[in-house]
Amino acid sequence: QQSLTMENEVAHIISSYLANLAAPLATAPFSVVAVYTHIAQNLFETEIRVNELLEELHIKDHNFTTQFKRYTGFTIKQFIVFHRMEVAAQLLCNTHLKPCDISAIVQMEKSAFYKVFKAHFKELPLDYRKNHFSEENQEKS
Repeated sequence: QQSLTMENEVAHIISSYLANLAAPLATAPFSVVAVYTHIAQNLFETEIRVNELLEELHIKDHNFTTQFKRYTGFTIKQFIVFHRMEVAAQLLCNTHLKPCDISAIVQMEKSAFYKVFKAHFKELPLDYRKNHFSEENQEKS
């Protein structure tokens, strides 16, 4: 019962985040919108390999990553990592999941997750939770 509730809570946090993920500018070329949309729809499903993604979407422009960055502010890899870290932070603050469980949800190896999280937020996941944990969840405990 509690596991199902946690799964629902995780699914809700992820779907809410993805629903609020703003689309690139309306002036962005179709290829940028296509890659952006594909990543947003598959952000937590599997490891996303940039070369395979571009090949799958039939994008052969050598300058595409520069073009993607111009419209999103990120390289493709930065875009993926940024949004995975933002969701990881939400999961840390709004659930009691262990960081190792969150690393699996955001499709990162545990050691890489800790390193990337610290680089992104300037603190380790458990420190982040301690400093930002939702008061609403503290009342649920």
